[in-house]
Amino acid sequence: LQASRDWTTSGVARLAGFSRASFAASNQIALFCVVVLTMRMNIFLKIAIWAISSVAIYFTTSKTTLLVMAIVPLLIIIVEFLQQQDYAKKKPTKNAERFALIALTGLAATTILLPVLFLTTRSHITSTDQGFGFLNITSLMDRMAWMWPTAWDLLFKDQNPLAMIFGRGIGGIGTPQFFFERLNWNSADNLVVYLYVIFGAFSFWFMRLFVIGIRNWLPVNGSEFLIYYTLTAVLLIIGITSNVIESATALLIFGILLGKTNRQRQDTFIR
Repeated sequence: LQASRDWTTSGVARLAGFSRASFAASNQIALFCVVVLTMRMNIFLKIAIWAISSVAIYFTTSKTTLLVMAIVPLLIIIVEFLQQQDYAKKKPTKNAERFALIALTGLAATTILLPVLFLTTRSHITSTDQGFGFLNITSLMDRMAWMWPTAWDLLFKDQNPLAMIFGRGIGGIGTPQFFFERLNWNSADNLVVYLYVIFGAFSFWFMRLFVIGIRNWLPVNGSEFLIYYTLTAVLLIIGITSNVIESATALLIFGILLGKTNRQRQDTFIR
């Protein structure tokens, strides 16, 4: 039984606070912070909340989540600016919606294509500790060289050609695999890899939220739209180097967004 993981990266302690692990703490901070940033409040208070959250994430040493804190506020600023421009021109936020689709599609493409591009290149990649303390690309290089390629290898391990289409099923990768198939354990460290190894081609049913289903909640009012857009961006960035599903808070948000996509589509159909 482990209440809080005690581990380090490049000799730096990865602090988890009261969370199970440092990555869980960083996900929680980032997700809740960006929700606050979409609210109407004093700009200096927003900056203070962002700064405190960024410092807290720094102590967790989660580099991907630090990337969230650098990118997502800029995406929020751009969309809010475009919304104001559209309202001034009495347009139904068309420019804001268009930018949101482009930004989220770009993030989704990165999440999907990055592990695919390094499918067969493990022997050509070497890790490096060059950087500033824990701020290096060692963990990303490890994923490219080992984690992602060996995750894809699981689909061929059982010599079952149907696994490429239907996946290995629940428990075929991630934490459950650690208990029942420890010698081949792989955490995936990517949302698309994790879903595909489990569900195969059906994983794209989930990913439609990011590549198609986004259109179903675009017509909602400005503040609601901004929250959905922001949370989706955060999950896509986190999903580049995390499977998302095994992080409780991230999974909760993923489920809410997936449910909202379906609900919005049903409401539109009924009308």
